[in-house]
Amino acid sequence: MEVYGTILNDRPIMASSIQVADTTVPGGRPIFASDIIVRDDLTLPGGRPIFASREDLLDAPLLPGGRPIAANEEVETEVLMGFID
Repeated sequence: MEVYGTILNDRPIMASSIQVADTTVPGGRPIFASDIIVRDDLTLPGGRPIFASREDLLDAPLLPGGRPIAANEEVETEVLMGFID
């Protein structure tokens, strides 16, 4: 265990590789740096961000919950309706 320093009553603070990107959140809470890619040109209602998916997810046969992924080429209407929740 690598110790960065100590706080009250000499309790150890463990060293970490986590990087802090900002502390402008109310209360000065840290915002940690991340490799997540956010699409700046798209947002969901309420200003919620949309994250870019990893490229390997394009090869997945199903989405979480067993939902199918529709092909990008044209298909018959009956087949396409199977992709609607």
